[in-house]
Amino acid sequence: VASIGTAKMRTGDFSELLGDQIGTDALGRPILQGGIYDPLTTRDDGQGGFIRDQFPNNQIPSNRFSQISQGLISRTALPTQAGTSNNWVGGLASTPFDKKIYNLKVDHQLDEAGHHKLTVGWDWGRLFHTSAYPLAFDESISSVHSNSQDQYRYRFNYYWTIRPSLLLNIRTAVTRTPRLIGTAGLSNATTGTELGITGVNSPISPRVGIQGFTGFGPIFEKLVDPGQVHPAHVDMTWVKGSHNFKFGAAYLLSVSKQNLQLFTQGAFNFADLETGLPGNTATGSGYASFLLGENDSAFVWSPRDLKHDGGAWGFYFQDSWRVSPKLTVNYGLRNDVFVTLGESYDRIGFFDPSIPNPGAAGRLGALDFNGEGAGRNGFKRVGGTLANNWGPRLGLAYSLDDKTVLRASGALMYAPLMGAMTSGFNVPFIGWALDVTASSLDNGVTPAFNWDDGYPDILPDLPDLRPEFANGQVVQSLDRDDFKAGKTVTANFGLERDMGFGVALRANYIGKFSHGLASNDAVRLNQLDPSFLALGSLLNADINSQAAMDAGITPPYEGFSGPVNQALRPFPQFLDIPQRASPTHDLIYHSMQLSVQKRYGQGLNFLLGYTISKAIGNANFSQQGHGFAPIQHTSQRHLRYVYQNDRPQNVVFSWMYELPFGPGKRWGSNSGSAAKHLIGGWTMGAIHNYFSGQPVSVSSRARYPGGFGAIWSTRNLSQPVRTGVSCGDYDPSDPSRNRYLNLNAFADPAPFTLGDTRTLPGTRPCSYFNENVTLQKDTHVTEDIFFRFGADFFNIFNRHIFANLNTDTGNPAAFGTYNQASLPRNIQVHIAIHF
Repeated sequence: VASIGTAKMRTGDFSELLGDQIGTDALGRPILQGGIYDPLTTRDDGQGGFIRDQFPNNQIPSNRFSQISQGLISRTALPTQAGTSNNWVGGLASTPFDKKIYNLKVDHQLDEAGHHKLTVGWDWGRLFHTSAYPLAFDESISSVHSNSQDQYRYRFNYYWTIRPSLLLNIRTAVTRTPRLIGTAGLSNATTGTELGITGVNSPISPRVGIQGFTGFGPIFEKLVDPGQVHPAHVDMTWVKGSHNFKFGAAYLLSVSKQNLQLFTQGAFNFADLETGLPGNTATGSGYASFLLGENDSAFVWSPRDLKHDGGAWGFYFQDSWRVSPKLTVNYGLRNDVFVTLGESYDRIGFFDPSIPNPGAAGRLGALDFNGEGAGRNGFKRVGGTLANNWGPRLGLAYSLDDKTVLRASGALMYAPLMGAMTSGFNVPFIGWALDVTASSLDNGVTPAFNWDDGYPDILPDLPDLRPEFANGQVVQSLDRDDFKAGKTVTANFGLERDMGFGVALRANYIGKFSHGLASNDAVRLNQLDPSFLALGSLLNADINSQAAMDAGITPPYEGFSGPVNQALRPFPQFLDIPQRASPTHDLIYHSMQLSVQKRYGQGLNFLLGYTISKAIGNANFSQQGHGFAPIQHTSQRHLRYVYQNDRPQNVVFSWMYELPFGPGKRWGSNSGSAAKHLIGGWTMGAIHNYFSGQPVSVSSRARYPGGFGAIWSTRNLSQPVRTGVSCGDYDPSDPSRNRYLNLNAFADPAPFTLGDTRTLPGTRPCSYFNENVTLQKDTHVTEDIFFRFGADFFNIFNRHIFANLNTDTGNPAAFGTYNQASLPRNIQVHIAIHF
């Protein structure tokens, strides 16, 4: 399901968006919900704000249409459904998929006594496929790209039995995964140039986002990343009396080499604000802004070539101590040492708040660059080596009787922050690349630019290692002193009971308590302090305006230009400043896990699991968001919410049964040869999954001046969150049964205030139900050679589980509706020869 422009909207007619009168403007004219306003008529309203004129009859004249936008619209399918949202229903483009895997393993006993054994292995695989995309968009403007990936793995394993109670094991491996993702040879490889887009780095189709509508266009022009991983382990096992000691060391080297051409053609975003009445979020349309070509924000990435590496050492000791026939205690200690990420040619540049900025009259906050030489900081890596991460382990198993075992365990474990940074997407590369951002700085009063005029900012010559090089742009921060290893404490205890007949019953509590996990976008150093919201519409005024002067607000440094909200940011010389590898994410997880398992016997085995859980954390739940959810201020690091991936109820049931017919079975074992082959060798199995829905989060279209993205909605406590439509009654084609959430329960916050609602307590979307069944038959030619014929039935009951619930309160037509359903029943048939 996709939301695309209606037939009328393509002609500039937005009359179908018009709703009730919701107020009057500064001139006393009525404001209608869904009104489309002309950005060329923007002017002061005489009351400290801005005003615009609505297009007559809510229709944009055809002579105002963007040529680029018209070219894109002509390559978009017509709607198949009524309405302005979820108005195209169809399939995805076919995705060719080719996969090959080869394995070779050699085991060799080096001496006659078997004290020395060697295993070597080689694996090679190749995968090629193209990505799917909705057929609402022609392939020439779609997100389709090809993905070609190889994998090479070399393994070495050596065992030395020094004596019966002492064993040495040495093992190592090399894994290479060269990959090529891109649009070369596809029909979207030259669309951008054909449409007339200029000022960007690539000819491929643009990436387009339209507020309230389905975006389209590719991300990658090309990504080549032949990464390598080198693990190595050595350990010694020593059995002495009732003790089984083990101690050793482990090493891991990870190398990521990338040639990255991502968003080199530009990512263009169109919002309601550019065609709405300033200060009124119930007006305007992202599609109208798109039709005019008025961008709210856009960015173009420079190509980059990089080679990162990071590593880790681990040293450990453990013992399994059989204290008594009933009690076994496991204890141990591990020390992890993490070598933080570096770049082979020191191509790491980032924002440092302590460095004077020559381009901002010496104001603090400028770029810093790794490496040796003039203008560099002398460091080779993003942080120091993280040592002395001592993690104790403790576990016990106690037999209450010959059929009942009590188990408990606990551990302290560490995770490296560099694990969040081994991709070129995340490591600050400023100076050798620049991701040029153009954005409206006054909440859409002034559009960023019109794309028919070309991208407005000239991409600079690179490299450029001046401290002020990226002034006016989005930059990333690194804090060497903030590099710490994240901690996780686990606590588990449970009971296991042998019920007889090969059936085991288990009940376990599992808890995980994580602190200081890495985040790449949670902390934004350049958000406007909320206390400035009291300035109201003055925040969007030009810093040199009379209103700003009357309020005593002056430019932060000589040469500054922009609105008041930008001038009041902590570092007005830059836009957004996300902090990379910030140890700010916390997560608490509690679960009770029940399972019943039958080991294979009499042709049957099964596993039934039921989990009750709750996950609480601060990740992705702060006030702001623009495809992410930054923590605006230090105090927000301590906020806790139900985690976005929380599923409190989970049931999984899997089983496999050999039907009791044919040779050696209960029935039909004495049948004739042909009959035995026909009725024998049948096996049936299934996997059943039943999950509750994840938390529901709502967002508004209101903006935070001096920040990026929308803020939370305001909860109307007099209205229920849910409509009376249940998941079983939901019908996307019936207007009386296609809305799951109640729009009237929420409202955009008043201008220049913050909302109070994001995660909805006690509200979940539709649960997930799925059954996959397999049926197969083995037919023996000889004792060692047989044919296997089978069929797999995915979603055998053809359930329609609705997903992707729209929670954008600024899109009344789509709010509370689902725009995606689970895949239909799918059957695949397979045949194999075993010998």
